[in-house]
Amino acid sequence: MLLGDWQPIHDVNDPHVQEIWQFTIAKYNKDAKTNLQFQKVVRGETQVVAEFNYWLIQM
Repeated sequence: MLLGDWQPIHDVNDPHVQEIWQFTIAKYNKDAKTNLQFQKVVRGETQVVAEFNYWLIQM
């Protein structure tokens, strides 16, 4: 993997991936004063730069 390349997440059911998504939804709801509901991550990619970036799609 090259630095900066986006790579698919092969196991979106991994507890770490689910935890990241649940945190993201909670933070968004707090900041935007909304009530989005966490459903299920169906696809995602990760990028390694100075840290990890995640791109997740939920149903």
